[in-house]
Amino acid sequence: ELSQTHKFNDNFTTRVGGFYQDINDYINFRHVYPFKCYNIDNAKIWGLEWENSFKLDNHNSLHLNYTNLHTSKSGVRKLEFRRVLFRSLDYSPRHKLGLSYMYDNKFWHVRYDINYISDQQESDAGTGGTVNHIGGYTIHNLAVTRALTKNTDISLFLDNIFNKEYMEQYGYPMPGRLFSAAVMFKF
Repeated sequence: ELSQTHKFNDNFTTRVGGFYQDINDYINFRHVYPFKCYNIDNAKIWGLEWENSFKLDNHNSLHLNYTNLHTSKSGVRKLEFRRVLFRSLDYSPRHKLGLSYMYDNKFWHVRYDINYISDQQESDAGTGGTVNHIGGYTIHNLAVTRALTKNTDISLFLDNIFNKEYMEQYGYPMPGRLFSAAVMFKF
């Protein structure tokens, strides 16, 4: 991995990085039933990352990040894995984009996140299964924290605000809108 960070001024910082991994004997595991794993002689993972931080004032900031991901694999026996993904790894979205708004002061902390994951594929490895398409999705999340005392915070979370139907693993939908709360005591 190689990256460069540049601080343009006190309010704007950016980082650009590239990464490359060359992995021998990569084990690909299917995390859903029927559980299967198979060995890949060689897998390569490479891409670029770009992160930006914008300080709007003493309390407000924006964070923007983007990842472009590429994968390849070789050494999968074609007879055993007739219809699996021959050239790329399962669950490898080409694009990831995140935008976060943050508000911080002595008592209040607010986070609003928007995360986009592009479409991806997975294959039913070892069973001659088909290649399954997983559509891209965008999720919005909100977190609000209030400091009650020096050692006590209360937080409210609203995940998947717009109740988006999506999957991270093929065939297993992620939860819809989720409300949760937390109290943290520091000792």
